[in-house]
Amino acid sequence: MVIKKGDDWGSATSWDLVEAEPATDREMAIQAAHAHEHGHRAVFSVPDGASDVAKTLGLSRAQRRSEPLCYPFDLGFVQLDDGAQHPFVVGCVARRRFWHGPFLVAMNVGWLGPRYLGPRAHPNDGLLDITTGRLGWRQRLQADRRSRTGTHLPHPELKIVRQAEAMYQLDRRVRVVVDGEPVGMSAQFCFRVVPDALLVIG
Repeated sequence: MVIKKGDDWGSATSWDLVEAEPATDREMAIQAAHAHEHGHRAVFSVPDGASDVAKTLGLSRAQRRSEPLCYPFDLGFVQLDDGAQHPFVVGCVARRRFWHGPFLVAMNVGWLGPRYLGPRAHPNDGLLDITTGRLGWRQRLQADRRSRTGTHLPHPELKIVRQAEAMYQLDRRVRVVVDGEPVGMSAQFCFRVVPDALLVIG
């Protein structure tokens, strides 16, 4: 059941749940997708290291609560123009160097590294926050600074939608990064969301 506006997110849990311990957000997404394909919902601890899932929950493994909560997460998928599908729990970024030319950002959570690219995104609302557009070089400099606080949006040159499924075609192939890891080049993108696909304990 995806979260509704005004509802509390996270519920009490017990250590009886069997948890996987992914090293990264990307590893979590891959394991969750594998479990989903087999009709299961995977349960995870907060990943070690620089995890955007941990930042979303406001903690790291070192800060784990004495009475942990269980958080349902949606799982995003993007299919590229080579037919490959890539799952993600954080987000997908498609762009050229220095954000030159057309770009696309699809976020399941707010944070991707040091940038708050999805200020309206929630990991359990059944939607992706998708931003598309292109910016001149002065605007890119300003957006780069403002993206660290989420104040780069709204912007007249950027289109923002919140959708469970979406298809996009850019005018050229660009580098694609999923959950912080490069996965190839593509000009075509097909997104979908699986609500409540995994649980994260933290």
